[in-house]
Amino acid sequence: MSLPDPDPCPTDPYWIHVHVLGHFAAHQDIAVWGIRELVRSREKTRPSINAPNPNYQQDHDIARHAIHGLRDSRTINHNRQPYDQDAQGLYTTPSSRSSNRPGLAHRHIDKKLSFLEYTMQSLNVRSTSNRDRLLNEVQLAFNVVRAAQYDSYSMRTIAFLTLAFLPATFISALFSMSFFDFDAEPASWSVSGKIWIYFAIAGPVTLLTISTWIVWQKLLPPDVVTGWRTRNPVDRWKEDHTSAILSDSIAFK
Repeated sequence: MSLPDPDPCPTDPYWIHVHVLGHFAAHQDIAVWGIRELVRSREKTRPSINAPNPNYQQDHDIARHAIHGLRDSRTINHNRQPYDQDAQGLYTTPSSRSSNRPGLAHRHIDKKLSFLEYTMQSLNVRSTSNRDRLLNEVQLAFNVVRAAQYDSYSMRTIAFLTLAFLPATFISALFSMSFFDFDAEPASWSVSGKIWIYFAIAGPVTLLTISTWIVWQKLLPPDVVTGWRTRNPVDRWKEDHTSAILSDSIAFK
């Protein structure tokens, strides 16, 4: 947004206010829409229940600058009100309603002040919307992570129950094989000489299973396994240059 500089009017004490407020509005417009782009980018890359990986540090930085932008917008609007009231009193005097050149300049500056007033109010609404949208994303990320933690708790419970019953199940399955034989008469216990076949097969298979799991964890980390979320170069560039974009968007500070 660019506003033309007002023509100097020495008879109007508020012509400089149009000039200063116009620059404030232009810089605030850049800051608000810059933060809006960051918030929208955050909405497009929100975490899911299958891959909860929120970037809380980035959310904190965006929220901090969004709050600063909202503070500046509200401060400008608050400090501008007394000047607007004084200006209205000046423009309603009989001399300002005349058809001479100073009167026309007064009305021209009054229209610019009114336009800047509505512009700053619109930017204030946009700043509030940016903050609320970002807070909504942060709340969503928190709930997603909490749901993922609940799922993790359920998996730990299942793993504990498996671990508790696994030794007894293994012993029961081992002694129920045909390699072991129990005769009621005369109450004797015998073991087949071919028991080595069981260990010759079970041992390598167990080692192969553990080795496969280790290789799987190293070659395919959880982020790739759960959804194959490979980031493209544009997303990586945005994340690496977030601080630079924020600095440019609030350069007027």
